[in-house]
Amino acid sequence: MKIEDLMKIPGEKIVKIKENNTLFEDSYAEPGMIGKIISITKDREGYYRVKIDWNGFEDYNEQFEAKDWYIDDIKQGTMKEAGMYPKDGIEEYFVDPDSDDFELTDDIIVNYLEKYNEYVNSLNENETPMTFVRWLISLIEK
Repeated sequence: MKIEDLMKIPGEKIVKIKENNTLFEDSYAEPGMIGKIISITKDREGYYRVKIDWNGFEDYNEQFEAKDWYIDDIKQGTMKEAGMYPKDGIEEYFVDPDSDDFELTDDIIVNYLEKYNEYVNSLNENETPMTFVRWLISLIEK
């Protein structure tokens, strides 16, 4: 979906990052990840500033995290492992007006992500949560 079309939709939007996106390489965004667009503004040069809040989607997005960040000049890991993930979980991107980087997610997915987060939060601190996919499979197996 083009960024100008997303701007027409009021409020925050839950989006999925598309394949072949034009978002900057040195960022958290990877194809398949889900985040919440919390603001879109147009700058003087005609580009859009898009703020994405990744909070609440970390467990789902973990499967897409690229291991292309240097941790100690030799070893590579994820942005989080390298200590470069933003403390507030929010990143800003400069997006070309013609880019088609985002896909609105289905409300069903968002519902399941919220239920999964409830499941994770209900665990004792010594319990390890299932991955999102394994948790979904466990619902089908019941």
